[in-house]
Amino acid sequence: MNDDVLWDYADQLLPETERLRVEAYLEQHPEWKERLAAIESEKRMLSSMPLEKPRAGFADRVMAAWAAEQSHGRAISTDRGKDWIVWAVSGIFGLFVCAAVLMIIVQGVPQDAVNLPEMPVVDWGGMLRQPAMRIGLYLVLTLLVLKLVEKYLQQRRMLDRLNMHH
Repeated sequence: MNDDVLWDYADQLLPETERLRVEAYLEQHPEWKERLAAIESEKRMLSSMPLEKPRAGFADRVMAAWAAEQSHGRAISTDRGKDWIVWAVSGIFGLFVCAAVLMIIVQGVPQDAVNLPEMPVVDWGGMLRQPAMRIGLYLVLTLLVLKLVEKYLQQRRMLDRLNMHH
C-alpha cells in the first residue's frame, strides 16, 4: 500500500478487483484508513478552491516553451552520434595512461620476488623526435580543440535561441 494507490482509490480510478483488495486492506490497517481520510479531505479542499483565469497569451507561452524544449532535446539527441571521434581519442589516450601505470607497477616489483619477463624499454623521447609522431600528435590535439570549440559554439547558439524566445 502507498499514497499513489490511495489517491487512485479516492479518485475511483482502480479496477474492481484492485478496489476490493484496497478495501480489504483498509479494514485490517486503520492507519491507512486515516491516511485515506486525509487524502479525501485534501481532495475536498482542492476542489473548493476557486479557479483563476489564465492571463492572455498563457497558452502561447507554454507552447513556445514546449517547442523550444523539444527542439533542444532533438538537437542533443542528433549530436550524440558525432561524438565517436572524441570517444575514440579518449579511449586511446586512456590505454596509453593505463599502460604507463601498469609498467610503473610491474617495474616496482622486485625482480627476485617474481619471475617476470623483462619489460621492454620504450624510448618515448626518441619517438616524439620523429616528425611523423609530432605531426600526428599536433593533428590529434588540433582535432580535440576544434571539437571543443564546436561544442562551445553549439551551446552558445542554443542559449541565444532560448533567450530570443523569452
